[in-house]
Amino acid sequence: MGKIIIASVFCLAWCGGMVRGADNEESVLRTKDPKSQQARNFLEALTKGDSKVIEAMLAEDVGGACFGEFVNGREPYMKRLKLVREGLFRDMRFRWASVHTNYFTLDAIAPSQNILSTETYQEAGDMMAPIWTNIWTSFEAVGRSSKESVSIPMHIDFRWQDDKIKLILMYYGDSASLKKEIAAYQLSKR
Repeated sequence: MGKIIIASVFCLAWCGGMVRGADNEESVLRTKDPKSQQARNFLEALTKGDSKVIEAMLAEDVGGACFGEFVNGREPYMKRLKLVREGLFRDMRFRWASVHTNYFTLDAIAPSQNILSTETYQEAGDMMAPIWTNIWTSFEAVGRSSKESVSIPMHIDFRWQDDKIKLILMYYGDSASLKKEIAAYQLSKR
């Protein structure tokens, strides 16, 4: 009986601490903020071929995924986007987009999650609270080489630093269409 009481008291104390911690949570999620709007502008600029708008959003040392390839640096990233627009696809559009930005506090992420812990940001010399914009969308276009229409569900993440996009991650619900078009493009260039 004593063990049950001790376990119950421990459980209540632990759960109570978690609830109190949640009360101190200061991270916020926004949908109509400037960064979410910039993300929407990024998608629009990509479909219109407005490289100046996109280039102005990117940090000089931006890194991340860009339509099937990891790229480091603003100039290589812009070169990859140009290839996507002028080499891989035409009639590009994002059929719909759900966009929001997470404004995290440094202490909002559990220290046990090393990849996103306060210590990780200190080591990287980045003590700004992490800000991520998340986009769920459907990319639609016609392959320039295959002439086939594609519809690719996508999730795109922007990591912001000093009002610039520092890191871009892209995840594809169906990467087969993208890989097929890249292969067709490469075959056409031989």
